[in-house]
Amino acid sequence: MDKNVGNIPFPEYLVTDSDGAYLITNVKEMNALAAYVNGVNGEAHTCEGLKFRLANDIDFSGATYTPIGTSSNTFKGTFDGGNHTIRNITCNSSERYVGLFGYTEGATISNVNLDKCEFTSTAESGYIYIGSIVGNASGGEIKNCHVTGSNVNLSDKVNCYQTYIGGIAGKNNATVSKSSYLGTVSDSATANGHYVGGIVGYNFGGTVTESVTQASVSLNSDSGTNKYVGGIAGDNSSIGTISKNLLSAKAKMHSAQMVIVEQSQDITTTATFQTISITTRVKVLMSSATTTAAQIPTMYLLKM
Repeated sequence: MDKNVGNIPFPEYLVTDSDGAYLITNVKEMNALAAYVNGVNGEAHTCEGLKFRLANDIDFSGATYTPIGTSSNTFKGTFDGGNHTIRNITCNSSERYVGLFGYTEGATISNVNLDKCEFTSTAESGYIYIGSIVGNASGGEIKNCHVTGSNVNLSDKVNCYQTYIGGIAGKNNATVSKSSYLGTVSDSATANGHYVGGIVGYNFGGTVTESVTQASVSLNSDSGTNKYVGGIAGDNSSIGTISKNLLSAKAKMHSAQMVIVEQSQDITTTATFQTISITTRVKVLMSSATTTAAQIPTMYLLKM
């Protein structure tokens, strides 16, 4: 029988490595993992205690992609990208939780590289969570994950209650470390609240540390009363921690634009940058302000 979700539990079709991790080698197996977790064939599986690992690069050109994990069927396992690269995902989902993983609980996502990927949602109600790695990360960790040339966005055709959009995670209650995002993050939806950030949209009790972003972050909607836009995080809750990060990002809302640079000596002791002292929590005001900053060397963006 072909490697797919069927009467026999999906992982039994896969080869395991010496660590007991199930090896994923192609587009079909990635989509089968989503079906296995999301319960497409009737029975969902959290994968708690299971390990999955990429055995090679995977190119999604011309293929569809379904985020792994939903609000009712979350992913609780371990996914190791093996430092391989997943390329050319175009995910235009009708779900509210969108990313490589839609919704994780206590999961470990590590060593994943994404290149030239796009994640968006067409959901028309409730809360929407979009991140290139995880839409909504509840507990667990995201580490050594790097995204280049990618786009995380919501179009102006979307009308919902609240948005959480981030380069790595939309809403974060996990530990994000040693990761990077190079691309765009944009929100044009009609909503009551917007949280848009270069690494995470809303850091709700999570930790973001030793990570890098060079992103264009924008909120292109005048709807709602709560509008938070920032280079690292749109908003950081009182129980969230953001430290030792490096960014070169443009944060924009309507006519207001800021170029933000934040430097941590813990990361960049050998580099010299023109820096501006700001907080990692930025609530954009409706006024024009522009500051020019030095470019961050690529070496600091791609490998920590």
